[in-house]
Amino acid sequence: MRIALATAAALAVCLVGPAGYAAPVSVTPATDAQPIDPTQAAAPMQAIFGAAWRPDDGAALIHIDEGADAGWWHMTPLASKRLQDGRTLLIVNGAPKGEDGSSSPARADRGMLNLYVLRQRQSAWQVLDRHEDVAKMGSLGMIGTVRWLDLGTDRQGIVISSGEAAVGSRVGVADIYELHRGLRHLGRFAEMSSNEAACTPESEDCWTVEGKIGAVPAPRSQAYRDIVVDFTGRRSVLNLHPDGTGAEHRTRTIRQRARYRFDGTHYVLVAGENPVSDL
Repeated sequence: MRIALATAAALAVCLVGPAGYAAPVSVTPATDAQPIDPTQAAAPMQAIFGAAWRPDDGAALIHIDEGADAGWWHMTPLASKRLQDGRTLLIVNGAPKGEDGSSSPARADRGMLNLYVLRQRQSAWQVLDRHEDVAKMGSLGMIGTVRWLDLGTDRQGIVISSGEAAVGSRVGVADIYELHRGLRHLGRFAEMSSNEAACTPESEDCWTVEGKIGAVPAPRSQAYRDIVVDFTGRRSVLNLHPDGTGAEHRTRTIRQRARYRFDGTHYVLVAGENPVSDL
């Protein structure tokens, strides 16, 4: 996986403010996946997991026999989308569980990303493709949030945002997947960061910045659209008074855009800066 994170230069640029910011033009924003109705998910989940599906729990309980993931996993439908060709895309979250399904994941436990492609024929569901244990991400056994992004003709983009928190600080990343003749991971970039919950009057550096993801046409009619991330936020740096009598925070606005382009393998940064700072 390629990770496009901020450099020291990027952090310097983020203090420039609105002057370097380009307003969105013809951006198609990523759209939030709507919550799944458990009753509607029951039939496709049973087609996928068979007898492991537990209608009363709204989840399947499966056992992985060997490897690092050996043990019981709680499989829950997380997001679904009807594709243009009539197929249905279903994203399922896997969380480690006890055999009775009662144990709770720890903060360090990642969620398991699973993706299935199905087709409904009258009242029956047929599983066409299985992409299981694609990646581990997120925390507390949850992979994160799902959004849909139009990456091009018949190229369904999937954005999964996950993150971590520690002592008043949060950091989030976005993983980009494409469903087109199979499933591919197309890249990852930092999406948000904040340490404001841990800030005090004595803190030297406080910030919060978040990005909104969208897609725009790429030049020269490329098959893949460009991804743009519009970042907004603020950063406060503690400055000592010249006479040494005290100090105060000076706040600057963060407002800029990063543009990513598909290079044949992954999305890479081609314009602007990603201002998100590491924890």
